[in-house]
Amino acid sequence: MSNETKSLRESVRELIAEHRAAEAERQGYLDKLVEGGDREGSHFYEMQVAENETEAAGALRALLADLAELVAPVFKVGDRVTVAADAKTAQGGRVYFSGEVIGTVIGELDSLGDVEVESAGAVIPQYVAPRFLKRAND
Repeated sequence: MSNETKSLRESVRELIAEHRAAEAERQGYLDKLVEGGDREGSHFYEMQVAENETEAAGALRALLADLAELVAPVFKVGDRVTVAADAKTAQGGRVYFSGEVIGTVIGELDSLGDVEVESAGAVIPQYVAPRFLKRAND
């Protein structure tokens, strides 16, 4: 297992743990209401359920955004990136950079799933699948 994969797994596990803890806290509050005498169906209890559902939906959106960034970071025009030596397009086509290169994103994710990258050593910019890119450490 590579360090990059291990780091990704650890990051995903941390995100899941954070979101599970927040969900447990929301559910725990409802459980305390019931233990305290509030009944399911009471106005206050139902208001709390609705608030929890809203918070849970927001947490789910945040989790999905965090996971998407971990798995396939969003690259914006101007971002400096390292393109892997074995890079391909999203459709499996060849990328005509020679080896691993540092480049600059000049076109965001297109309809085919590629990001346009230019590199000083290349004649023309290339379209690259985001999974072959990582943020450059300038």
